[in-house]
Amino acid sequence: MVREFYSEPSVPEDPEVTRQREQEEIHRLLVRPEGKCSREMQESLDRINFVLLKKIFLEVAVRCGINEDGLNFLENNRIFGISEDFGSGEYQTKGNIILLGEGPRVNFLKDRDKNRAKEVYGSSDICLLATLIHEEVHAISKNICMGDITQSGYNRGGSGQESFQGEEIRVIFYALNEGVVEKLSREIVLEYLRRAGLPEKETTIYRETVLKRPKELNYYREVTLVNTIIKKLSEETGQSEEAVFESFIRGLLEGEKFENTEAAELFKKVFGPEFLKDLSAIDPAYVTGAKEKLEEFKKKYNL
Repeated sequence: MVREFYSEPSVPEDPEVTRQREQEEIHRLLVRPEGKCSREMQESLDRINFVLLKKIFLEVAVRCGINEDGLNFLENNRIFGISEDFGSGEYQTKGNIILLGEGPRVNFLKDRDKNRAKEVYGSSDICLLATLIHEEVHAISKNICMGDITQSGYNRGGSGQESFQGEEIRVIFYALNEGVVEKLSREIVLEYLRRAGLPEKETTIYRETVLKRPKELNYYREVTLVNTIIKKLSEETGQSEEAVFESFIRGLLEGEKFENTEAAELFKKVFGPEFLKDLSAIDPAYVTGAKEKLEEFKKKYNL
């Protein structure tokens, strides 16, 4: 199972409790004055071919040994807008829903941000699609909850959560996780655009942004870090960069913890014994002080 809930250590939560909690959260969102989301967002979501999108996600999952029954792909009815002071998007594990921002901080469907959406993504629709796909990748990742301690892909966090090698830290492997998620998201967006038959002018803009102007996209630093690590592992192992990234995707879907595994030994051999410990402490660049910490990390390991 991609999603696991525990009422206490080693005691799985009753599936009926999980289902009831999800339904209550969906109901809470639906009965808000604004309902599921704004009219503009719903129209944009309705233009997404969810059948095609799910097919592409399933192709990724099958390559990693996960069948359709185990794929936690969220359909249109589990996607909600949020008009509060909110970022661009978030996957919420306990409710098994995706929230997309349409409030004062970010809203690519409104005139204020439409121009940037067109310049970077080709259209507001593709911008929303890219945000949604990023959160869908979080949704299909291995997600485990036990109280307020959670794991999503490589990312682990919660009150008193231990880091990779024993130090207490609230969130670990955060930057690595977002980098892998965003890199995979971009590949899925490009594949969807290739198959969906959208206007060539719009799809070309997003493709050129990914290839030529990636600094304009979210998680640029994190994706760059992942690409650099992949390149180094490829050079050291003789595997193609595509094969190495496939291993990272599998780790995302299986919840790789780098604890006494072949992957941990490989990182130790290629980068040194402290590499994973240092990597586990790197946050995404938007966290205060994270950019400086990332630069120090890259300098230390010649990345």
